[in-house]
Amino acid sequence: MGKSERHLSLIKLPLGINRKNNRRCLFLNPDNHPLVDPALLLKTIKKNSGKDLIRILDAEDGETPGAEQPVIGAKDQIGQAIGKMINSCKVINHLIAKARDTNY
Repeated sequence: MGKSERHLSLIKLPLGINRKNNRRCLFLNPDNHPLVDPALLLKTIKKNSGKDLIRILDAEDGETPGAEQPVIGAKDQIGQAIGKMINSCKVINHLIAKARDTNY
C-alpha cells in the first residue's frame, strides 16, 4: 500500500515483487495453492487478436456478432473497442491514470 490514495494497490499482479519482503506474488490454482511452474502457464496463454477483442466487447454490449455495422477501418474499430474496455474497467482506468501521474 502506498502512502497516498493515488498509490494504493488495488490488485496484486502475479510475479510482481512485494516491496516489504522481496517475495514474488504467485499464480494460484483453483484450490488456492501456488502453481509449481508459472512459466508453463504463461507459455500456454492464448493471445487474442484484435478481431476477437472487438467480438467479445460487442457481445458484452448485447450486439449480435456479425450484425450489419458501418464500415470502419480495423485500427479505428480496435481503438474504439479498447476505449470501451478502458472506460468500463476501473482497474485499467486506475493503472492508466497512475502511469500518467508517475511516468511509470
